[in-house]
Amino acid sequence: MLLDFSIKTLEYSYTIDDDASAGIHCLNQIVEEIEESEKVYDSKDFILNKDYGDSLGFVLKKRYENRFAYIYFAHRDGIVWRIAYNTHIDNPAEISFGNLKDKGVNAISDGILSVENSNFDDKSGLISLNIKVSEDKNGNYSTQIYRGK
Repeated sequence: MLLDFSIKTLEYSYTIDDDASAGIHCLNQIVEEIEESEKVYDSKDFILNKDYGDSLGFVLKKRYENRFAYIYFAHRDGIVWRIAYNTHIDNPAEISFGNLKDKGVNAISDGILSVENSNFDDKSGLISLNIKVSEDKNGNYSTQIYRGK
């Protein structure tokens, strides 16, 4: 009985650690991308690929010498996806994620229950990230990043 209790306690501890790792990793990956970007746009201004679920509400623009990467994050089936479009196009109005032929897609974190209330307020320049990894009150990870106008 004591051994059974110890094993269950250990299993629960591993679950908590895995949840925390998933939430923190996901948040860190997204924050790093935001910090490296030169501009943030409202995702409503783009044609996104719905195959990867709900957008977190923003599209990032990063510069690599004479090329650009437009990046957004989406959530579906417990996975947060990073969808990137690499191009020479500097005008975001010409960018569409509808066809993924020329885009890169990576799963950055699994075990994510929800990204509800993650968004970008274009007027204030504030990005809110909310990552939920469990129903437990300690299973929520969030931050806000001010990107200005």
